[in-house]
Amino acid sequence: MRAAIIIFIITLCLISGQVCFRVVGCSGGSVMFKCMNSNQRKSYDQFKGKYFCRNRDCTTGISTELQHRWYYNGRFALYDDENSRFFTVFIRNLSREDDGKYTCGDNQKWSHDVDLVVNRSVYDSL
Repeated sequence: MRAAIIIFIITLCLISGQVCFRVVGCSGGSVMFKCMNSNQRKSYDQFKGKYFCRNRDCTTGISTELQHRWYYNGRFALYDDENSRFFTVFIRNLSREDDGKYTCGDNQKWSHDVDLVVNRSVYDSL
């Protein structure tokens, strides 16, 4: 298989009521996944800013308050579709340094842990 083919696995797990995701990709490849709003009822939360970040100041990651259009920040992109209660995160040109714990959520009420695993591509061993 080529490195350009995305290895994409999302595993949902419930840990202490918190939803966590495991996203797996290859070095040099891309991943796309959805962060789900944990709020079951429709509310004004859908219009709040969304984020996917490694740390609280979001130096690694992306955040936006835009809806219904892609927002880009370097290798990261985010699309907030407030009508479906999720937002989509896209990361391109993955590197082993991207491997680690992240959080996605809105800026006020909810968040989910994301474990991003970046495996070596088949070309890394050549």
